[in-house]
Amino acid sequence: MTRLTSSRWWAAGLHTFVWLLATTPLIGQPIAGTSRLSEQGDLAAKMVAGIDRFLLRAADASVAERQQRWQRDYSSADTYASSVAANRKRFRKIIGVVDERVPFNGFTLVGTTHQESLVASTDRYAVHAVRWATLPGVHGEGLLLEPKTTPAGNVIVLPDADQSPEAAVGLAPGVGSETQFARRLAESGYRVIVPVLI
Repeated sequence: MTRLTSSRWWAAGLHTFVWLLATTPLIGQPIAGTSRLSEQGDLAAKMVAGIDRFLLRAADASVAERQQRWQRDYSSADTYASSVAANRKRFRKIIGVVDERVPFNGFTLVGTTHQESLVASTDRYAVHAVRWATLPGVHGEGLLLEPKTTPAGNVIVLPDADQSPEAAVGLAPGVGSETQFARRLAESGYRVIVPVLI
């Protein structure tokens, strides 16, 4: 068996291409059942606009279709939860939330012999580094802003993906004081958790 060098491969490929050009009369002709593209203008913009129209129509139609898939029972909180249990289970499967959660038994204060969990403190609240169990072998971490009076409520503040909890609380640069929602909520008496996003 003869081995072809790269230059011979190139020559053989070029010869085949020229032969196809010479012997194929359909090159440059529309395929049967089709026609040449005659649309003018920015085709990419027209495609995006068409997709947008389709998605808006589908979103509008989904409102009516959704009612056919939900058999809600509003007679009590328990019967409502039971009536939508199958829908919630299907939704969890669709978004991939299928692992059983670890029961939440409170936050674990994260500290060492060199660094206690207390990160900062004001006259209204204290900021602690905390951890909590989520799934077997997996935990979340973040900052807990604990008011020094009875909490008015509990709030989870999600920072932007490029922000640390410390920046969202105002303990590090990066977030203007007017948008430090976690700090402002804590000053108003709420217990606030700011998780680390990865």
